Amino acid sequence: MVAYPNLKEHCEEKGRIEGPVWIFRHSDLSLEKILAEGKDVLLVAEGVRSIVLNRRVTAYNVPFDFFKFLLDEPWNLDCIMAYDVMGLATDRIYDMADYDLIEDKGLQRRR
Repeated sequence: MVAYPNLKEHCEEKGRIEGPVWIFRHSDLSLEKILAEGKDVLLVAEGVRSIVLNRRVTAYNVPFDFFKFLLDEPWNLDCIMAYDVMGLATDRIYDMADYDLIEDKGLQRRR
């Protein structure tokens, strides 16, 4: 049973289930499935906090993952945020494209 009984209201309040939510569009996961079958959110959050406490962590999209989710309840992560991997990759691909260093010319044009 999910120990965060107002999870649905919390998500709705934060605008996290309105519109096209990526994970719900790209998997069979749904908020209803999480509420019905998910693990105790507070226990999972406590476990994650114990892993990342005072450690350097990153994500593929730091502004989205941390500022929209992981710094708020129920996660409340206390960690050192490292680089945004997606931002670094984006900067690198633009640099490579500027110098015509991308072998895939279709990707080169799409950048």
